[in-house]
Amino acid sequence: MALPAVLLAASNVHATDPWLSYPLIFFTTCIGLLNFFGGFSHLRKVENGQSKLQQRSMGRKHLGLQMLVWQIEMAVFLSLFFLGGGTAKSVGFTNAVPPIISIAAGFFCYTVLLWAFTHWLKKANKYTAVIDAGYRAMYALTPRGKVERGMFFVAVCIFNPFTEEIMFRGVMIYLLSALLPSPWIAIALGLLLNLGSHIYQGRQMISFHICFYCTAVALLYSPLGLWGAIGVHIAGDLIPTITLKRKAKLHRAHRKLARTQSSDS
Repeated sequence: MALPAVLLAASNVHATDPWLSYPLIFFTTCIGLLNFFGGFSHLRKVENGQSKLQQRSMGRKHLGLQMLVWQIEMAVFLSLFFLGGGTAKSVGFTNAVPPIISIAAGFFCYTVLLWAFTHWLKKANKYTAVIDAGYRAMYALTPRGKVERGMFFVAVCIFNPFTEEIMFRGVMIYLLSALLPSPWIAIALGLLLNLGSHIYQGRQMISFHICFYCTAVALLYSPLGLWGAIGVHIAGDLIPTITLKRKAKLHRAHRKLARTQSSDS
């Protein structure tokens, strides 16, 4: 992809002109607000369709293509920002640690976070409810057909970790915090938009997304920089996508067990 090459080329420049920063922050905030309200809209559709198993009808036609086109547009837009004088350092990229190691470290952090969260859910007897809610949301969002699913995979698992992390961690937090009296303002705003945009996965997942967000922000301000946050996001998109079939089996097993228990009672 062109975007990572542009980022590496720009990583040795320190400052971004305000005329580039402000429009990018405004644009990113608008996208964040659209995702925020879209997340709640999708949540209502999932919750309204749960009892009648209407999730399949929610998968929009050509959704995979639409998401891929959108991600390409975002990548082109961000590339123009960097080619126009925007700097990689201004959004949190660093070469203190080689990018591939930073991404791998971020990926590892996600697996630890997922293991800890799963362990806690099982201890709290919430594992079944959260897994089922997450599956229903993912099933409702995933397009049908091999070609559409392929484009969906490329959009979500390849483009999305880069574009979203640059926009919502690099711009919304790192770049914006440099223009505010306190970075906590940008971090709080980013958390609010992040939770709203992922609420469609179920209210039960809010605690996980808070932990995910805090992990990504901590990596952003660590020597790993934004590359580490991208690694977390790659894992956060890839693992749920490739384990969807396994979650489907678990969901069916849970439903079968619930029907059996209901008939026995």
